[in-house]
Amino acid sequence: MKAVRERAGPLAWLATLSLVAGACASKPVPVVVYTKKAPMVVAAPVLSCREVAGLDSVFARGAGLLLGEMHGTEQSPAFVANAACLALRSGLSVTVALEIPREETSRIDAFVSSAGAEPDRDALLAGPFWCAEYQDGRRSRAMFALLDRLRRLHEQGKPVRVELLDRMEKPATSAVRDRWLAQALGEAFDKTPDGFVIGLLGNVHTRIRRGVPWDPDYEPAGFVLFEEKPDLHVTALDVSYRGGEAWTCTTAEASSCQARSLRGRPGAPAEGVELFAEIANGHNGVYQVGELRASPPMVEVGHKP
Repeated sequence: MKAVRERAGPLAWLATLSLVAGACASKPVPVVVYTKKAPMVVAAPVLSCREVAGLDSVFARGAGLLLGEMHGTEQSPAFVANAACLALRSGLSVTVALEIPREETSRIDAFVSSAGAEPDRDALLAGPFWCAEYQDGRRSRAMFALLDRLRRLHEQGKPVRVELLDRMEKPATSAVRDRWLAQALGEAFDKTPDGFVIGLLGNVHTRIRRGVPWDPDYEPAGFVLFEEKPDLHVTALDVSYRGGEAWTCTTAEASSCQARSLRGRPGAPAEGVELFAEIANGHNGVYQVGELRASPPMVEVGHKP
């Protein structure tokens, strides 16, 4: 993806991006620009990320992080944006792998390489994924905000890219879909041999042990990934929250999708990473995000941008 000249984007739609505004803010550092008369000092952006206790311990070349989420919240995509910022600041190239159909790759690549103007946004959101009647939380305003944060990092010349993991076609079974996700994750690691991969998926898919509460023999994507690539150094973290709301769907019907209250751990920390002594519930630990806030669809059902 090529670098793009910095441009000012439209202000109206950027109001929806406030949830990650602090994740990778810029601050000025001196850069010398030579003119005919004398050197002139101007400001250039440098990464300034929000520190997260325990997160920097997982960063390493060729390694990765699987973050399990409840679809349809502001917090998990924002956590990914900040994690990408921190990994970049540590000197790693970063691939962010998302549970979005791979058929959207050309649109997302074009957006991440763009100036982020309104036509760029509209071209992205015109894709069938965003305009689907069934809005399950992966098509949220927070997911768009994450993509825009990655776009701005790319615009600053940072080595960040996006890989997509899902498919538009309907799988024969949910287990088949987990194998698709695992295969795509493996490809993301193959394309980032000396960098760092951050995967954001539903927290069933990120489990790295066989079995789920309703089926002890079920093989989640994280487990399949490790079966196929046992030498990978990957940390799987489930989301931990105090409670709040998420935009969720309870059936295959679009009418079931709405903001719902979720119970959590009332005393959970507002932010941080906790690593377990041994794997529990299929994960190496948890990432804490405090209170959840629901993130509604970026595109209203029945309305195309």
